[in-house]
Amino acid sequence: MSQRTLFPAVVAGLLAAVVSGADAPAPPAKARAEYTRVEIRGKLQLTDQFAGEALALPELFSQPVRAVVNGMPLAFKDKDQAERAKKLAGKTVLVSGDLSRVAGQQTAVQPTHYVYYVNVTALKAAD
Repeated sequence: MSQRTLFPAVVAGLLAAVVSGADAPAPPAKARAEYTRVEIRGKLQLTDQFAGEALALPELFSQPVRAVVNGMPLAFKDKDQAERAKKLAGKTVLVSGDLSRVAGQQTAVQPTHYVYYVNVTALKAAD
């Protein structure tokens, strides 16, 4: 095959690949490589202050609704979850989410301790 006949065939093939790829759905977002999923069943309690609050990230603990289940602080991703937590206060709930941590006081080499909390993905009244 000469270059004159090969070039139009290559261009046509590339053009077809680009056009067909434009209609393809976007690939799904990748999940975090490492995570710890938790499910907690217990009484949801609203609180004024978390243990270790002064040592943890201020943006985590400056939420309008602060709640714990079995002593584990909860981080809500949106206002709807926070409002649901207000309504379920004092009731037995089932919480699902990802376990996270923030470093407490830092030394020159490593943190002296960590504060653990749950990034809530689901919150509902227990059966």
